[in-house]
Amino acid sequence: MTSRITLIATCILLSVSASGQLVIKKVKPSDTDPLITTFNTDSNYVYLNASVIAKNILVIHLPGSYGEPKRSTLFGSLAADLGFHSIGLMYPNIPTVASFCTSSSDAYCYENVRREIIEGVDYSSSISIGANECILNRVKKLLKYLNTNFPTENWGQYLDFNNDIIYSKVIFSGHSQGGGHAALIGKYHPIRRAVCFSSPKDWSNYFNSPPLWLSSSGWLTSPSNIYCFNHTLDEHTKQLEIWDSLGIDNFGNINSSPYSSTKQLTTSYSVPLGDEHASTIQDNKTPKVSGIPVFIPVWTYMLTDNLTTGLIDNLFKNNSNLQLIPNPTSGILNLKLADENYLIKVYNQMGKRVLEQNSIIGNIQINLTSLNSGLYVIQITGDNKVFTRKIIKQ
Repeated sequence: MTSRITLIATCILLSVSASGQLVIKKVKPSDTDPLITTFNTDSNYVYLNASVIAKNILVIHLPGSYGEPKRSTLFGSLAADLGFHSIGLMYPNIPTVASFCTSSSDAYCYENVRREIIEGVDYSSSISIGANECILNRVKKLLKYLNTNFPTENWGQYLDFNNDIIYSKVIFSGHSQGGGHAALIGKYHPIRRAVCFSSPKDWSNYFNSPPLWLSSSGWLTSPSNIYCFNHTLDEHTKQLEIWDSLGIDNFGNINSSPYSSTKQLTTSYSVPLGDEHASTIQDNKTPKVSGIPVFIPVWTYMLTDNLTTGLIDNLFKNNSNLQLIPNPTSGILNLKLADENYLIKVYNQMGKRVLEQNSIIGNIQINLTSLNSGLYVIQITGDNKVFTRKIIKQ
């Protein structure tokens, strides 16, 4: 196990809205889709600062159990001031996932309950979340609403032509239950990164271990893109074991600075008894000096460390033997793949998916004749790997 870094938070006097041009919109979930009828008491919070250089990356923050987006406006505002499109999402977060699964003998309880909340598919008999109410539908409908009503703000860049989320352009963030959801979304989708505050907290008392889904194998998001922050008085021994299970203990070195590229961020900052769990992110619990949250440097690091913001970057190791012929191409692209099933996607320079097809094992042709001339990225997803290559359409 490598050394971890405990953050002795130093207050850096940064303004949460440095330019004064931060705009916060409140959008009821039901306004984006009348079929959304539950968990509609608070609005989705939408943050944008058009005066800073846009990163063209979306941050979606998921509150914890019983939480609402209005409780994490400091973090949402900071993300916007850093150049991100930023959203605090209202979603089904009552009752707690742990209330179903902590003592369950079902090794997949946590994963199935979470996936139903995220996807709206009937994975679990413990909960009933329909397709209209789930997290991903709420994200899609909110982005469509924002793109329709505020077209100059470029919210549509995070949806492809089928109105599916372009996950490679999205950071999912969350506190407590929401942080567990952010991580699990990263297991099934190649997101830009997951940012987890006081989470994931999933622990099985029945098996006395983290649940199976928290093992580090089979993820579409690399462990190097999972960042976690916890207070040392918040069930920290179990928290460290959960992080070890994820494999993020392999990153970071205490001898480098500022945070040694670690993915495991911890603090022992003095907070009122009982506030430890919420202190990492929640507006009314996070410690402040002269009204400024002391963890702004931590939040900034978690969002921006080693972040590239240009054309889609590969989160997985490339296969140097993968050949695309010819490249540049006037229309027909040929490639040869090993005996495995692959999903092939082509993205334009804005990160929008413009073509998708399943592979036929062996020699494969991809027809690009309908695309305009320019630079594209082809992403080839296999059973346990993802390859990306740049291609030029003449």
